[in-house]
Amino acid sequence: MQALHGSPFAGSMATDYNPAGLLNAPYKWDVTIVGAQAKAISNGFYLDKYSLLSSSDTVFLRGRGGYYSRYAHASATVNLFHIRYRINKRNAIAVGGNVRSYLNARTSRLFYSDDNNTLVSLAAQNLSSPTPAASTIHSTWAEAVLSYATVLSSNERGRWQAGVSVNIMRALSGGYANMSNIQFTPATNGDYVFTNGAAKYGYSNNYDRLDSNKSTMTNIKNFMTGMAMRVGLSAGVEYVRYWDEAVRTTDPWPDDYNWKLSLSLMDIGTNRFTYGTYSGSASGVRAGVTASTVQNKFDSLERFRDFRDSLRSIAGSYSDLRGVFNVRNPTRLIVNFDKQFDNDYFINAELQLNLNKVDETLRLNTRELTIAAITPRWETSAWGVYLPIQYTIEGRTWVGLAGKAGPLLIGFHNLANILGKNSFPNAGAYVQLRIYPGNSNGKDKGLNCPPRAY
Repeated sequence: MQALHGSPFAGSMATDYNPAGLLNAPYKWDVTIVGAQAKAISNGFYLDKYSLLSSSDTVFLRGRGGYYSRYAHASATVNLFHIRYRINKRNAIAVGGNVRSYLNARTSRLFYSDDNNTLVSLAAQNLSSPTPAASTIHSTWAEAVLSYATVLSSNERGRWQAGVSVNIMRALSGGYANMSNIQFTPATNGDYVFTNGAAKYGYSNNYDRLDSNKSTMTNIKNFMTGMAMRVGLSAGVEYVRYWDEAVRTTDPWPDDYNWKLSLSLMDIGTNRFTYGTYSGSASGVRAGVTASTVQNKFDSLERFRDFRDSLRSIAGSYSDLRGVFNVRNPTRLIVNFDKQFDNDYFINAELQLNLNKVDETLRLNTRELTIAAITPRWETSAWGVYLPIQYTIEGRTWVGLAGKAGPLLIGFHNLANILGKNSFPNAGAYVQLRIYPGNSNGKDKGLNCPPRAY
């Protein structure tokens, strides 16, 4: 949740950007009962006449026309029972659970028009284009997160602290697909003949266990059974600078600082999936395969088996994929700077350097959507107003808004998604419910720290 990155009141959710931040909360403990957020961004389609504030009775999914490279990215996270506990002034631990999902997709430059959406017309519009290509990758997993943070050293000027999170992951759903080197020529009847192409796709084998003749609970149980367990890692360090003019006899409050700078490496690891029965790889095209033939074969698919059979019937060569495939988590380097001003005003600046490329040919990667963010905020333990401004991996700028009232935080990643009629899905939202000690000033009495002196 971008609004809380760098906040000393992030508490148990500091592990979202740096596990070392667990030491910044002024409470002995806090519990995030539940949290959820979702983001999506695409330049290829939009929901016509739809916004979060109002919508018409009829909403249309429309493709955006033109000649350019298209993309679609989405991520979603559910947080469950994240518990943080401060052992003493120098050490804190946290545990919690997440369900996380990522989707990244991209095409080469191609022409598309919503008025001419058959494969024949698509071939006609892209006859002079370089060979079309496309790729997509998806990964969903559940994880238990165990975190520890400690103060490495401290003096009257500030403190160095570090943290680590171990993620025990269980794969839930995975898949990928890519097409490349698609070539075609005009036929005499107005159709187009495919002359070359390559495709490869895989999906996790738990989809093969779904059976429409069985109950929902049985299908859920079968879907979750036998998925791979893996271990991931996140780690970070943080320097917290105290107020220079303060008079110190003991350590300051954890949230009483001039500024702090953190560096973290997040989500190191991969999820492993066993190939589904109908995963495969194809290359070349059989003689006489036309655009209309391909559209007819793939027009009404219902199962992975139908897709495999259709692809095999037109491919020059086809082979089944067996064994396992690995999808890398959205590993990234995060640099976060947080500055505190008087009267509970703060500003946070963050840079996220994705270490994965979406279109890398040798690995299957997922990526986070945000590259950089600046978040002015006014915040106390009970109240908060946040204005996160994010710059995404596709060069879009989002201006968001979030508010905190007691245990509840609600935010939107992009206000244009609320006000605009054709902006969806380029945005997202988040919500969090968290509890913390309710003593007279909301702070951990055991820290026994003096107030800031000027």
